[in-house]
Parts: sequence; structure tokens; C-alpha cells
Amino acid sequence: MISDAKSSQVNLRLSPALKARAERAAEQDHRSLTSLIEKLLSDHLRGRVSLESWHLQAQSRFDALALQRGQAMLLAPRRYRALSFLIHTAGGFELKPFELQQTISAVALPMRTALTPHLFHVSPNPDLAPYYTSDSATNSLADRGEILESAKFPDVALGPIDFWRVTPGGFATHIRPFHEDREGARSGEGHEAGKWFCPFYLIRDLYEFVLFASLLGARFENAKSIEFRCEWWGLTRREIADAHPGVYWSPGRIARDDHRITTGEWPVGDLKHQPDIVSALAAPVLRLFSPDLDCSPEFVGGQVSRFRQFG
Repeated sequence: MISDAKSSQVNLRLSPALKARAERAAEQDHRSLTSLIEKLLSDHLRGRVSLESWHLQAQSRFDALALQRGQAMLLAPRRYRALSFLIHTAGGFELKPFELQQTISAVALPMRTALTPHLFHVSPNPDLAPYYTSDSATNSLADRGEILESAKFPDVALGPIDFWRVTPGGFATHIRPFHEDREGARSGEGHEAGKWFCPFYLIRDLYEFVLFASLLGARFENAKSIEFRCEWWGLTRREIADAHPGVYWSPGRIARDDHRITTGEWPVGDLKHQPDIVSALAAPVLRLFSPDLDCSPEFVGGQVSRFRQFG
């Protein structure tokens, strides 16, 4: 359980049905029932939006920008993945807003020992530089709704669509269409845009996302835990395949469901075990393609060894 060192005992009476549902919800978030109740009560008393609300608002913002920038093909139905996290602290600590962009850039430097960073890129191009914004749904945030945002679309620059937002109080989201659907991605039978899904890309994105969250969390005083919410849209009828020649998957591993959400929260000290966390977040996605697909921490570790070779 994630809690302060000092606590007071409170007895609650729940109906058996409500208790069972609450225990399932807590298990899905990798926490105890007591920890879940503590978190919900703490968020309510602070007037802070939940990670789920933040995540949904980030998706709405991305959808609006995509429509505005002529990218409606991503929206009906949605064909992208959205990754969010929230750093929970003991005292509501915030980074200084004027230092947030520099901090994000600095966090990317130690990541280069493990991989080539692809997420939360701070562009030196003035047309693509991050900017501060806000929205009504996040005005109750402890950090007063200030959001550092970056939005790269083809009407401004060549390359893949890339969208992210981070707040001084520890909310963050990264949204991007599937790597598999990029122009110039591997072509050939079984690799047409919208028809294939690569476990390597899934693992690499989640591994980098968890590592970024861990390193950013280290900048927060009294950081207790980091909560994740990850979502994939547009999976139906995609088939498992690899992006790189010479790596093959048996045919017929095809998703019958279009959408998957995975969640979890871990103490900051456990964030160093990236393969364990990535396994927990990725496995339910891969099982959409085949019930017997292995996404153990050992499998994740095997993909990590390919990061340097394939980027």
C-alpha cells in the first residue's frame, strides 16, 4: 500500500457487492483497497482532477487539433494511442513553470544510455516549440491549469504527428498515431497501414514512457507514486507482425476488439523495474491478438535489447 508514514485508522462499512467491485478496481490499478480509497478521498479533498479526467481532456484536445489541421482520418474511428501518467506527491509539490521545458529536455539526456528518445521532444524550431495553454476542465488542478503543450502536425512540419502536454504538478500525456501507419513504414504483404501491429513498437513506447515518468518523478520532492493510464484505439483486424526483416510471427494473430485501456500505479521506488511495469501495461493489449501471447517481463527485456539496433 502507498501511504504516508503516519496514518490513522478509519473503519468503513460497505455492502458485499460494492466491496467486491471496489476490490476488483483496486486490483486493476495494482493497489490495495485501502490505498484506492485513500487516493480517491485525497483527490476529492484537494479538488484535483483525476488522471482519467486529465487523460480524456488531453484526447479531446488532440481530436480538436487533428480536425483543425486536416487529420480527420484519425478520428472516425480513432486510430492512435494515448499514454498518460500522474506523479503523486505527499505535499502537492510543483515544478517551477518557467523551468518545466528545460526540465523535460534535461530528463531526456540520461535516457540515451538505454534508447534513442522519441517522446516529449522539445523542438528548437520556433514553429514547433512548446507553448503554455490551459483548458476549463483542468482549472481545478493544483498547478492552476497551466499546461505546457507541443503539437506537431503536417501543416507545420514534415514527419510524424506528435502531441504532448505536461503540467508543473505532474500530469503528462503523449499522443501519436501508430508507428505502423506512418508513410515510409515497412511495406509489403501484411504491412499495409491499418492492418498490422508490432509488439516491438508497443514495448519501446511504453518502456520509454515509464522511464521518462520515473526520471521526471525524481525531480519532484516527496514523490510517492506514479499512476499510468494507457489507451489504444483502432486495433480491430490488425495482425501481429514485426517491423524488421528477419523477425517473424506466426500468422493469424488478429485483434477482434478495437480498443484497450490499461492502468496501474506503482511506488516511485518500483519504477526502476521497467520491464515489470511495461509487462503489466502491455500484456492486455497483446492478448487481444492471441490469448497465449507472452508479454512477461522476460519478453519485454528481450525487446529492450533491440532498442539500440533498431532505434
